[in-house]
Amino acid sequence: TFTIAPPKIVTMTGQTVCVSVNVVDFTDIIATKFSIRWDSSVLSSPMVMGLNASVTGLDMGDIVVNAANGYLTFNWSNGLPCQTAQTGVTLPDGASLFQICFTANGQYGKHTPVKITNSPMDRYVTRINSNCNDIGEYVNDGFISIGTPPLTVNVSSVDGFTDDVVCVD
Repeated sequence: TFTIAPPKIVTMTGQTVCVSVNVVDFTDIIATKFSIRWDSSVLSSPMVMGLNASVTGLDMGDIVVNAANGYLTFNWSNGLPCQTAQTGVTLPDGASLFQICFTANGQYGKHTPVKITNSPMDRYVTRINSNCNDIGEYVNDGFISIGTPPLTVNVSSVDGFTDDVVCVD
């Protein structure tokens, strides 16, 4: 699981805001890649920092930032061929891979998701003994608002049969 933390942030125009890319079940991992996207009219000047020193071979060359188009790509491997790798990297649940700091440049009331996506780089994670197959990944995205959080509407879930009248709260 890859999580943008904290999940929701409210900041003001001109302020610096940072999010962390945290992991869960990062066990014997030998390679991973993904993209992170945001709205560049809301967040600018992305800076990557806080690379996790426990991740063998992780350096700034594994991360490419495209600030104008609002994305970065992350493409790391431990440098061993996945077919023959005997060791991978294991991190404790909640550990940070890295942080991204932005300058909030949107107008009051604007907001953007900070999403782990398949574009422009497809998501992929593999571990030892997985035959180089993508083991899959869950993602929990973040959300950054300028000045005020967006309205959240919670609707209950109900069941019914065809032609029944059902009420939702």
